[in-house]
Amino acid sequence: MSKAIWVLAEHKDGHLSKVTLEMLSQAHRLSLESKAEISAILIGHKIDHLTELIKAYGANNIYVFDNADLEKYNIESYAGILSNLILKENPSILFMAATVHGKELSAKLAARLKTGLATDCFPQ
Repeated sequence: MSKAIWVLAEHKDGHLSKVTLEMLSQAHRLSLESKAEISAILIGHKIDHLTELIKAYGANNIYVFDNADLEKYNIESYAGILSNLILKENPSILFMAATVHGKELSAKLAARLKTGLATDCFPQ
């Protein structure tokens, strides 16, 4: 397992969601304690402009999947991308928002990867 903290960056209408920025901030705090690298995953279409803000919030790496077929959320496409990437890179943790899409996708990934899942977690 790599020593990496990942954040799935949610966005809408060309803007990162507030919860994505909150997760990046929490990942940064954890990275200071653990010396882990922070990576963000950005999936969608015409999303390259979001990378600068993600970097500003502390991401060391950004995996960008930009394709017209990914413009609208599709659980099968997103789960395929994420599960392949997770199996290849093996991060320590993946933060996903407790949104409708985040909860659906995290459950699908946990089942597909046969791993644990903790939902609705808040930092102390």
